[in-house]
Amino acid sequence: GEIRKAVSFMVDFLRAATRRDKLMPRWWNPQHDIAMFRLAFDEKGDFYICHAVEVFDIRKKWGYRTTKLLMVLATTVYGESGLRFKMDDLL
Repeated sequence: GEIRKAVSFMVDFLRAATRRDKLMPRWWNPQHDIAMFRLAFDEKGDFYICHAVEVFDIRKKWGYRTTKLLMVLATTVYGESGLRFKMDDLL
């Protein structure tokens, strides 16, 4: 179901991100993966993997710079052609 798709996406993204040279901080280790998955599976938390987070909400909570940082991160991991949205849609 949906949770399986979300987990698959998260695992694929993390795998792709950790393969990119110098993308993840040097201190990143499997303990951080575990902590990230705990956040992702907390149904009552802000980071629950099955809740969509809109750009507006990200900007409201964490500011415009976070939106830009997330776009750069997604582009770095997937490249422009691998994204499921157009960058212009988020600006």
